[in-house]
Amino acid sequence: MIEITRKFLLTGVSTLLRGGTYSQLLLKIVITFFFFMILVRTTPFNSPQLDLLVCTTHFCTLMTLMGALMSKIGFFAAEGVPPEAVGYILLIIQFFPMFVAFYIVGMAMREINADRARQAKEAIKAKRASLAKHKAQSLSNGASNGEGDSPKRSSKRAVSSRLSSMSPVKKLLSVRVRVRVRVSVRVRVKVRVRT
Repeated sequence: MIEITRKFLLTGVSTLLRGGTYSQLLLKIVITFFFFMILVRTTPFNSPQLDLLVCTTHFCTLMTLMGALMSKIGFFAAEGVPPEAVGYILLIIQFFPMFVAFYIVGMAMREINADRARQAKEAIKAKRASLAKHKAQSLSNGASNGEGDSPKRSSKRAVSSRLSSMSPVKKLLSVRVRVRVRVSVRVRVKVRVRT
């Protein structure tokens, strides 16, 4: 509502005055300054970044109108400022809100990436905690079932009972195979834990 009123006053009311006069420029400066102060005092938008962008655009509009008034009264010519420099200054003033917008978008992208990284770290931490909890439960279940030993010791007992019924040659072959399998299992476990 504020923006519509500002635009109506800048375009509608100022056309009632004769075009190209000091009074028309002064009226536009007063209207722009009034609405700029309203925006600075009330900050009507939900986002502080959007408030910053809108205040920057209003300030640049005010500076452009001030530059037009100073150019109209001959201030720059009296001070010896070349017209090209005035043109470049006004061009920079007009593009400044775009630079502010790029900055705001860059900061928003940075915040999004930081949030994603934080969520990924929390997910990894939760996964590690659940794996540790699951491991602790499986160890406590093994102890409550009367095994009392770790799963490695219980598997050793099962292997030794199987080996007692074999011939000596088969025992040697199975022990070698068992050692090789154990090493590969350990490697697989390490790879799974790290990923």
